Formats: sequence, C-alpha cells, structure tokens
Amino acid sequence: MKRRAFISRAGLTIAGAALATPALAQGKVEWRMATAWPRAAADLMGGAERMAQRVGQMSDGRLSVKVLAAGELVPEGQIFDAVSQGMAELGHDIAHDHLTKTVGCAFFASVPFGLTAEETSAWIVHGDGQVLWDELYAAFNLKPFIAGNLGPRPFGWFRREIKSSAELKGLKIRMPGWGGRMLAGLGANPVNTPMAEIVGALKSGAIDAASWSGLNGDLALGLAEATRICYLPGVQAPGTALELVANKQKWDSLAADLKAILRAAAQAGHDDIQAEQTMLSSNALQLLKAGQRVRFLRLSNEFLAGLGEAANALLVQERDKADPTTKRIFASYLKARGRLAPYERALAEAYSAARAANAKYPA
Repeated sequence: MKRRAFISRAGLTIAGAALATPALAQGKVEWRMATAWPRAAADLMGGAERMAQRVGQMSDGRLSVKVLAAGELVPEGQIFDAVSQGMAELGHDIAHDHLTKTVGCAFFASVPFGLTAEETSAWIVHGDGQVLWDELYAAFNLKPFIAGNLGPRPFGWFRREIKSSAELKGLKIRMPGWGGRMLAGLGANPVNTPMAEIVGALKSGAIDAASWSGLNGDLALGLAEATRICYLPGVQAPGTALELVANKQKWDSLAADLKAILRAAAQAGHDDIQAEQTMLSSNALQLLKAGQRVRFLRLSNEFLAGLGEAANALLVQERDKADPTTKRIFASYLKARGRLAPYERALAEAYSAARAANAKYPA
C-alpha cells in the first residue's frame, strides 16, 4: 500500500511538473519591434538591437524583443500603423514620418529652429513633453518613448551653390517633415525620395538637393559621392529625436516590472544612440574634410533670415488650425524653447567659442 501510495504521489508530482513547464513558457512575453531602418543602416539597427537586448537581459528573458528591419514586416513609413493595429508590439522610427496622422508629432522629432537634442530630452523627460505625447498618441492606441537622437545635421547636400533663399524657388529638395514645408514656403518643391533612391536621384539631377541624416548617416549613404557641396547649419532639424512606440493595449497588459524595464531600456537606448551618433558624425566630419573631399559652406545671414520667416509662418499656420491637444503641445514646446535657449547661449555656446579660441592642447 505504501509503495502504491508513493507511486501515486510521484505520478502526481511528475504530472504537475509537466503542467508547470508550459505555464512558465506562457509567462514569457515575446514581442516584435518593426523599425524604419534598413539592415544597411548598421548604426541605427545596432542601436535598436542593443535596446532589445537590454530588455531581455533586465527581464531575465521574461520579455524578449525581435528586431525587424524596414521592409521585413512593413515599409519604413508604415511603422505607426503596424504598431497601432497590433501587427508589431513595438516600433522604432521618427515621429515626423506621421504628420499625416497628427501634426503634433512633429514636436517629438524636430521642428525648424526648434530645440536641440539636449533641449528636446529636457522638455520630454523633465518638462510637459511626455505627458502631452502620451495624450496625443493614446488616440492611436500607442504609448511613446524617446529612444535616440541624430543630433545636429547639415542643412543639405546641393548640386550647386545657393547664394540666397530666393534661389530655392523651383528646386526639388529631398527634405521630410516640417523642414520640407518650411522650404515650400520659399517656393521650393520638397519631395520625400526613399532612402535607397536619394544618391541616384542627386547624381541624375532628378532632385537638386537632399537632407538625410547626421554626417555619419550621410557619409554612409554616399551623399558625398553624389555632390561635394554641403550647407550648414541644419536649422530644419537641430536635433532629430527617435521614438519607440508600443501598442497601448499590449503595454497596458504588461506587468509593472516589465513596464519599468521597457522604460529603462528606452532611456538607455536613447542615451546610447545619441552618444554613438555624436562620435560617428565627428569621425565622419574628419573623413569628409580630409583632402577637401567636401566643401562645407555656411548659409548666409540673409538666407537664414528667410528660412526663419518661413518657419515662423508655418508654426503660426499650424497652431491656428490645431486641435486642443496639439495647441497645448505648441504652447508647452515654445515655452520650453523660450526658457532653454538663453541657457544654451549663455553657457554652452559661450564655452564652445572660448574653447575654439583658447584651448591649445598638444597634438
């Protein structure tokens, strides 16, 4: 009897273990991250993959994320819809790709003459930005996070010299987002040429100029082989933030500790990508200057004044027709710019000028 009782109890234990194993497996969450980056964009794909790795490591495998390049699930411009509709649980792209959904998303990428990369982080993380962003995207079943920044970029790569803003009239210029709309206000014809076609379009004359990324991305894409003229500064995008978006229903269903892990991974990913872009683009500047491969030209004061007027007109136009949520985003963003810009001028710009004039470090 004792032997039969032991066998019976052992059988129950084995059966219980067999049932427990699938339960543990079911406790593991597997998500997919659709990105706007092709595999060839090793820096941005690498940043997305490191972000996914952090999630898996910090959760001890309870939440795993598979990263998909542009086109492997949906094309680069369809990340917003894919995550909103649940085709993927996460997406990594740039908010200004979704201006047709809501113009408010522009402020969470980059606005002409707007916040720098550091200022954007300050507004979103320690200002009103995140709360307003959450409210804006909730209507689309999305939960957003800041997750990288491309930093300052050139104004654009041009086939010929442009002396004044009046000479933009009629030019076909690859520039997405509000930067392109700013140029349209000066008579240019902004186009959104796909990344893979930009270099060929510049070489053939199908477009007259192009803005793509920071100097690292521009070098990797081959823009310096299409034209040797690069204009600075990139007032159309002074610090383009990247976003990580989660399907809100999936996000709401996550355990509290997994939510905290995903938030932390997004913030770490943001710092990681921004730091890498700064280092890689500084290296790219040296390579592009070597042997005078590229002529870096500065936009004239008159040119910049024309761009500034066009940018202001665009902001007023969009603010006046915006919905209530977007109007509050406008107000918060512009208040932040008014507060942060004097600090930037007084400390960061002053130090940069002092260092350039006086630091004589040994070679």
